[in-house]
Amino acid sequence: MSGEPDPTDGRQTIFSLTPVFQKSLKTGRVAREDWLLRALHAQLAPREQEALSSAVELLNRVGDF
Repeated sequence: MSGEPDPTDGRQTIFSLTPVFQKSLKTGRVAREDWLLRALHAQLAPREQEALSSAVELLNRVGDF
């Protein structure tokens, strides 16, 4: 993370992620998504996977409310 003074308000600091940290976040996210996908395929039957997919769609709809 790095920080620089806000050019319009010196009392504030604008923070940004360094390129190295951004890459680390992306790598971690990809690893977690890969793990979750493998776990879902290994532990859930196709019908259960479909049910989970439908449930996610419903949760997204509620979340958009």
